[in-house]
Amino acid sequence: RTLVEIIGGLKGGNDQISIGIAADGLLRLDKGSKAILRLLKELSDYHREAYKLEIRLRVMDYLSFDAATVITHKDETMRQIKRKFSEAMADRPFYPELIDEVLLEDYSGEGPRLKEGVLKKLNIPKNKQRETIQKVSFKSTLLEGVRMLGSLSFTLGDTHRKLSQNYSFLESSKNSFFNKIRRLIQQMLNKEETDVFYELEYFDPTTAGSKIEELNFTQFMIDLDRKSRFLNSIANRGSVTNQKLEGADEEQLLTVLSKNIEEIQGMHKVLIALDLFFKSEAQREDREKLYGIKPEITGIKNLIVKANQKRHDYISKKEEMDQMKRLGISLDRSP
Repeated sequence: RTLVEIIGGLKGGNDQISIGIAADGLLRLDKGSKAILRLLKELSDYHREAYKLEIRLRVMDYLSFDAATVITHKDETMRQIKRKFSEAMADRPFYPELIDEVLLEDYSGEGPRLKEGVLKKLNIPKNKQRETIQKVSFKSTLLEGVRMLGSLSFTLGDTHRKLSQNYSFLESSKNSFFNKIRRLIQQMLNKEETDVFYELEYFDPTTAGSKIEELNFTQFMIDLDRKSRFLNSIANRGSVTNQKLEGADEEQLLTVLSKNIEEIQGMHKVLIALDLFFKSEAQREDREKLYGIKPEITGIKNLIVKANQKRHDYISKKEEMDQMKRLGISLDRSP
């Protein structure tokens, strides 16, 4: 209001320079406010879609629905989603309207059209002035693979939490007099408790049989938490880790992707064995009190397969490009 009064006073005067400055300022203010509102709208759209993606990764991927009844029996569908949401995303607010959008996009007949609309809304127009002659690059394929693994951060975090609770429950059920005395002596001697080791049974694909290996459970849980945090830094587009990945060359990205696939595959193998171990160690009447991690194991396996496919796609394209080089075919392209 004050600004309007000041500008009104200027327009009523004879100072043409001041009037011109005020008019130019108003024009710039109008353009700036529109640009700010547009950016806020784009930011709001991005956060809505990011929330919906998180719902798909942390909730929907672990639920099984009959596509024919998801929409027609929406109340029952929402009840199932709420139950899983309270377990996997208790730290986040529940937005029913965004869950509705996910269901319509994934299960309704309008789904393809709605998804296309979302992609158009989030699409960033290409700047034609920046198109220059450039070498063929498959860096985006590797980045997609790495970011697929980044989306596992939530799954690994949930798995870590469940295993910690299973361990605590198992230890409390074995809280014998001897164990209490042992811990008391350790405290009196200021001696740290030793690492926990489990004898786990693994399936050996080479012999189609099983084998027993010792696992340092304490160290494994540290590694699992560390991997979850690292993958979360990948999933966060504004993190230093993500900026380093975007600035890395193809060889460096391939190394990161291959290393993390190998490490997560190893963890996946251990998680299968741990799930069986905790159930076998608990008393029959107590097994229902343990947290199963089969949904997380399945989710991890699916994303390992997808990320590995990106790695194979890159290697295949790279070999094809090298073959074209040897044949003397130009790899440059003009705008």
